Amino acid sequence: MRRALPWLIILLVVPASLIFVAGLRQELVQSSHMTNSTVRMGVVVGVLYEPGVDSIAKAARNADLIVIGRIATLKIVKGQPVFDAYRIVGYNYTIYTIATLQVVSVLKGQPLNEIDVATLGGELEGLKVELTTAPKFRVGETVLLFLYKANIQGHGPVYFVLADTFGKWRIEQDIAVREFIDRVSDRVPLYQLISDIRKALQG
Repeated sequence: MRRALPWLIILLVVPASLIFVAGLRQELVQSSHMTNSTVRMGVVVGVLYEPGVDSIAKAARNADLIVIGRIATLKIVKGQPVFDAYRIVGYNYTIYTIATLQVVSVLKGQPLNEIDVATLGGELEGLKVELTTAPKFRVGETVLLFLYKANIQGHGPVYFVLADTFGKWRIEQDIAVREFIDRVSDRVPLYQLISDIRKALQG
């Protein structure tokens, strides 16, 4: 089983507050696969398990692919849970947002022109799924991503962002910005981030 990130305990408070603000009254069901709260017919909030990623060096070594690119399109799809932690009580599927990324530069992995990046969450056919720590994408934004490859049954191979928001850096001119639950947590020069990645891959 993948290990929870060090900030798991802090985030245990978040689901309750989100549910309260949303005014949801559905029955809460504790998942046996991960520490999160599942709301029937409503919202999934919690923390995913990722492989001990708490630094750029570890992210670089664990990633299957590291790329810089531009988000071209977004679409919401139904799919089989890739991990047990993605399962929703009472459903045999979950909801994903698929972002099509036009690749500009590859820092690790095989050269690619375009890839699909999946994140858990979205709203489709009356079911809304939301993971508080899942990265959010916007069409037109330029990003640097640490990715690992997986397969969503019915949609073929896709990539997921490593360690949730830790693996997504939004590029604003020459600055790389990492957000955590809609708040900026890190801002570093892009050249420095790329340099740290290359050093980690050489070490």
